[in-house]
Amino acid sequence: MSKKGRPPIYKTAAALKEAVDKYFETESNPPTISGLSYYLGYESRLTFTRQLDRGPDFAEVVQYARLRIEEYNEERLYDRDGFRGAAFILACCYGWCRDNAHAQRDLPDVNVIVREPAGAEDQTENRPAAHGTDIRLLN
Repeated sequence: MSKKGRPPIYKTAAALKEAVDKYFETESNPPTISGLSYYLGYESRLTFTRQLDRGPDFAEVVQYARLRIEEYNEERLYDRDGFRGAAFILACCYGWCRDNAHAQRDLPDVNVIVREPAGAEDQTENRPAAHGTDIRLLN
């Protein structure tokens, strides 16, 4: 049975990691997956991310590169000039969400119940005073 496709550009994960590090050391533009993919000689960013399928050593290098780019964009959140672009990249490519309804999907819902002591009211605003807060997790 013959192998399909062209031979891999990087035969070892160590060689790929060395090239990724060189990209981050020499690139003067903001780091991107597309820019990294082009620098490494891949025809598309998808071809680069397919290196995840080559085994755990290659997957570690791809995750490392993605984390470095995510770190750059996270740092730009504190920069007035780069905030909007960084927020967009983090939301679209790294799972960051600005909408709380979509954030933290794996966490359980929390129900907060406020219980008032009998006869306790805040007379100045004619509303119950917040005493005895009870927090319960919903299943």
